[in-house]
Amino acid sequence: MLNETLIIPPPIEPLNPSQFGLPGVIVISAFTPAQELTGVEADEPVSVGPLGNPVYCDIQFKGATYIDRDGTTKTFAGITLQTILMVVDQQKKIVTTSIDGADGEVIEYIGNSNFQVQINGVIDGPNGVYPRAAVTALLGVCDVRRPIDVVCWYLQQFGIDKLVITDYAFPQIPGGYSSQQFSIAALSSKAIEAKIKEPA
Repeated sequence: MLNETLIIPPPIEPLNPSQFGLPGVIVISAFTPAQELTGVEADEPVSVGPLGNPVYCDIQFKGATYIDRDGTTKTFAGITLQTILMVVDQQKKIVTTSIDGADGEVIEYIGNSNFQVQINGVIDGPNGVYPRAAVTALLGVCDVRRPIDVVCWYLQQFGIDKLVITDYAFPQIPGGYSSQQFSIAALSSKAIEAKIKEPA
């Protein structure tokens, strides 16, 4: 019978900077909580993902009933997307006028265009199960022909609470039957109130 020896490594102890002649140096490990470094409490997650993972940013498309251009009444269900990354872009609207014989141009007007929002993400289902219901609900949202109310703290930073979806894609993933990637392009929308002035 062979004798087996089990070697157990000693526990890892935090480094002491003074041992290396580095007084005043703070050693940061991967396990050091953020609040211990900055004194600031870490953000609370907004929800919990299907695998129990904390979600710090999601977007909710709110369902509604509306009248389409042909006069028919349509209803779409809302959906909340958790596994997403977003890009918010905005261009300036600048009106310039050239003056003959002068260098440069005269800037007459500076305004802001609508925000362009790109949402990339994935919908996950249980292992071996395609997330058909969630994908169908998202397709229903993408097909809406009107501004959609959204709830997302990240977009609210830019004053965005309504989106008009302009393009979308749902590519298949090789070997990823239980997941559905998606990409949504949208423009921000704001309600414009027209005031009618009564004649004096």
